[in-house]
Amino acid sequence: MFLSITDLFVNYGKLEVLKGVSMEIEEGEISLLLGANGSGKSTLLKTITGLNRPISGSIRFQETKINGMASYDILRLGIAHILEGRKIFPLMTVLENLELGAYSRKNKREIARDIEAMCERFPILGQKRKEQSGNLSGGEQQTLVIALALMTKAKLLLMDEPSQGLSPLLVNEIANTITGLNRDGLSIVLVEHNLRLGLSIADKVYVLENGKIAFEANSTDLSGVEYAQKIYLGG
Repeated sequence: MFLSITDLFVNYGKLEVLKGVSMEIEEGEISLLLGANGSGKSTLLKTITGLNRPISGSIRFQETKINGMASYDILRLGIAHILEGRKIFPLMTVLENLELGAYSRKNKREIARDIEAMCERFPILGQKRKEQSGNLSGGEQQTLVIALALMTKAKLLLMDEPSQGLSPLLVNEIANTITGLNRDGLSIVLVEHNLRLGLSIADKVYVLENGKIAFEANSTDLSGVEYAQKIYLGG
């Protein structure tokens, strides 16, 4: 199994947030994680990448047990995490941000080659490589965040609300970017409140409710966006 989560419990102090979560993420798929605010979605992603420590349970990535490992070691194994809110270094240039994305790598020639590849994949970054990243638009910043994650040489990308705050046009661009990355072989776990976006690109859907997996299915098994929102998200 590519990523296997078994009976995972996570607390914040005395508050139980994840209560026995189990999931099997297949290589090469886009997995959509749905749930109301406070259901534990972001906590789950942070636990996978070592930002939170579980009380019990296990997380295995390509047969390696990763719960208990430091975040930078998990990153080196090939799991990158795009946090909610477009986390960039706003006073640094686009180029400097991309260089920081490769901080765990040593081969400078490969890093330079991959930066050029990012600028080709995302032409706006090439055009604005010398500009401070804080001056980029919201959509451009989200593109930079994705490029930063790709600079780590990730095999699995965890994305927390990538369309948040973006216009419908930019949401479509982000969706195209995600599906393009997946076609290139990147596995993705996506937390996304935009159901139309998430369901249109996901292979597998998980619904997290009160810290537990309440439902899982292939995305085509859901009868429709409105039904999913009413039953599983309380809309």
